[in-house]
Amino acid sequence: MPKLLRRLVKDRAALGVEIQALIESFVRNVDAAGNTWEKRYAEKFGIVLAAAILLVRYDIAPFTEERATAAVTNLYNVSRSLTVSIPQATDALLDILRNAQKKRFPSLQKGEILKDDRRKAAWGVRRDLGGKKDVMVVRASRFKKLVQPSAVSEQVLEELAARSLLLKDPDGNKKRQLSIKGLTKKRVRYVCVKGLVAKLS
Repeated sequence: MPKLLRRLVKDRAALGVEIQALIESFVRNVDAAGNTWEKRYAEKFGIVLAAAILLVRYDIAPFTEERATAAVTNLYNVSRSLTVSIPQATDALLDILRNAQKKRFPSLQKGEILKDDRRKAAWGVRRDLGGKKDVMVVRASRFKKLVQPSAVSEQVLEELAARSLLLKDPDGNKKRQLSIKGLTKKRVRYVCVKGLVAKLS
């Protein structure tokens, strides 16, 4: 700590902007920027990460910036998950998906190409998959953003599997590698949720 403080005092004039940028970057990376409370919560961990990164740059810490980022992100995710009801977060996600089905998830047959005018608004598609009808196929990156807070997205994925709403790939993976023409140019990971259309009234 004395070594770090000496360097911080010496470099304080130049570090203010950089430290703030590191904090803001962390908040964005954990998808906590959209809500004031979530942002403030994540900023506390961003401060810790900024300090860890400076320890690395000053050759004080015995770890890398990548390791520091992974460790602080993991701590944030664990901490945030302890303050959230996973069933409630899952229910909220399902409500979002049901309400967005028609606008954000156009129906697409196998081999059909998603047109540009539909792609811009799409979060994914609905299609027959794995022997199931009208599966909602959500890009994994979008799925994480839809879960609130995003820190519990993996736990929500587990909850969907426990409720038998998750269509896994043939190897049992919770996310499937798919290529959907017009949506992406290459195969990417998707979360495949089944049984939602039938619940609409």
